[in-house]
Amino acid sequence: MIFIALLGVFQSGEFGLSIFENLKLDFSVIGAVIIMSVIFIIGLVLFLDTSIDAFLIFIFTILKSALLFIKNYLFRSLTTKGLEKEKTPEKQFILDKKAEEKLTKTISGISSGTSHSLKLEKDEIIIKPLSASPNSTWVYPPISLLVDVSQKEADRGDVKYNASIIEKTLDSFGIRARVAEVNKGPAVTQYALEITMGTKLSRITALSNDLALALAATTGQVRIEAPIPGRSMVGIEIPNKRPEIVTEKHLLSSPVFTSNNDP
Repeated sequence: MIFIALLGVFQSGEFGLSIFENLKLDFSVIGAVIIMSVIFIIGLVLFLDTSIDAFLIFIFTILKSALLFIKNYLFRSLTTKGLEKEKTPEKQFILDKKAEEKLTKTISGISSGTSHSLKLEKDEIIIKPLSASPNSTWVYPPISLLVDVSQKEADRGDVKYNASIIEKTLDSFGIRARVAEVNKGPAVTQYALEITMGTKLSRITALSNDLALALAATTGQVRIEAPIPGRSMVGIEIPNKRPEIVTEKHLLSSPVFTSNNDP
């Protein structure tokens, strides 16, 4: 079909000429060209084994790229010609001494009438040192400027039950430990463990997934701090089911912050 369409459009050979002449008699020259073009497109679609939509999108993309290229090329050429026309030789103005004296007298006459001659001087930039700031104590803005937000306590679940689950899970793996204290935080709850002498910490850290499964942690994981800095304990941090919102006003008004001499 592609070959037949090309023969008909370009009237190549007797066969192509006869096809085009017969179509021209029935549909005119424009109609014959349109029919040959449609046959060519159908043959190309069948040859490429693609859909008509994909083929039309491909043709549209090519035409769009060509138009953009032509547009940019013409714009650059017109801009270059315009810039070349605008380039004119710069005129240099030279003032001799007489013209300069005449200009000075004219400006002096227009001025306030004083007999002082006008002197043109260059502006000088004077850098002055900043004055020393007065010795005064900075007063912090009051905490009352911050808005109070209703706070809800974090949902930590059953703390005692979680402590027993931790002890039983570790004991099932041959690790004897005891929950010595529970540190409640806004986002996590830390269970501090006392372990027996000679227990390797690597055995405990390797059980993080097993502890998360036994405790049914909301995030699917727990954090093991082995050891807790400054203490001979191992910390297991479990995420709270519902965290507690801590506002800036609550932090600034806490005793830990207010008792600090240099916050």
